[in-house]
Amino acid sequence: MEYTKNYHLPQWAEEDRIMRADFNQMCADIEAGLDKTAQAASAARQDLRERWYRLAYNHYCAVREMEPFPPQTGLFHQDPAKDAAGVSGAKLLDGVCFVAKGTGTISAAAFPQYVQQLTRLKVVKGNPSASTPLTAKFRVPVSGKLERLTMDGSYSGNTPDAPASIRVTLTNQDSGEDELIYEQSFAQTGVSGTWPNYYIHTPVYFHGGTNYLLTVEPLGAVFSAEADLVFSEAHSPAHPAVNDAVLTASRTLREAAESGGGLLILRCSMGGTSGALTVRWDGDQLQPHASRTLRLENGRAVRELVYRRDGPLPAETTVSLQYDCGECGDFLFYDWGAVLM
Repeated sequence: MEYTKNYHLPQWAEEDRIMRADFNQMCADIEAGLDKTAQAASAARQDLRERWYRLAYNHYCAVREMEPFPPQTGLFHQDPAKDAAGVSGAKLLDGVCFVAKGTGTISAAAFPQYVQQLTRLKVVKGNPSASTPLTAKFRVPVSGKLERLTMDGSYSGNTPDAPASIRVTLTNQDSGEDELIYEQSFAQTGVSGTWPNYYIHTPVYFHGGTNYLLTVEPLGAVFSAEADLVFSEAHSPAHPAVNDAVLTASRTLREAAESGGGLLILRCSMGGTSGALTVRWDGDQLQPHASRTLRLENGRAVRELVYRRDGPLPAETTVSLQYDCGECGDFLFYDWGAVLM
């Protein structure tokens, strides 16, 4: 009996007897070979699809930042604060669409009742290890923002105009996420003096009903100083963010022919424990395929959610989202978009 060169399958001559064991082994070898080939083909198709998804994501992120937005086919990007087509229920907060629910209001004068300063800022010149950050915890019943942070204190032993820096961190103690990381450099012109109404120039956004830890940390010790948080309407205004509505958005993409799937990218910030985000593609509800945290130039954390729609899509296809805040919840809708594949 002879055998094939590549797969060692039996080749019977005319005078050979066909033995059952040889025949069954040949069939088993063929079955195993076909199964291995099918698995390899499936893995290759999946790998190719992953590459297409990665290419679609990278292309979307590249064109998203372009001004003006270039003409595209099979792709859309929308900043609802600039283009509100198909979006309802939202208001604007610092150029970002939002919805938020809550009871009551806030002001700089009332804000101290929600804040407990734990430690004051203390800087020991030339001894960073002996310095301590300013820390405070707070929980506000309604979502909103502080226009900026303000500290009062004094400093000494300074070299005039020597640069110094601080880092502000706002930690959501319920989720463990740092929602704000912001660094600010400054210089004092005198050798010693007071810090009356020293401003940290970044808005501090907060979710209603959420436990926060605020940390103001010295990044060096070029002079000695001590300072505390202060609140006043003139120097640290506080603004509530309340909009008792359900946010909805919808967008339809039209192509000449069907596509083989799609990718949807949403950038947002969500707060509260009872809010519900629903994303649909042609009526089918999707769950996020991936989620990551991005940090904007102002130090604020934004959540990027990536959704996939596998399988063929019709030439006219619609994506939609809805967010119902729930009590003390909020939703900041930065932008979204989709890519057909």
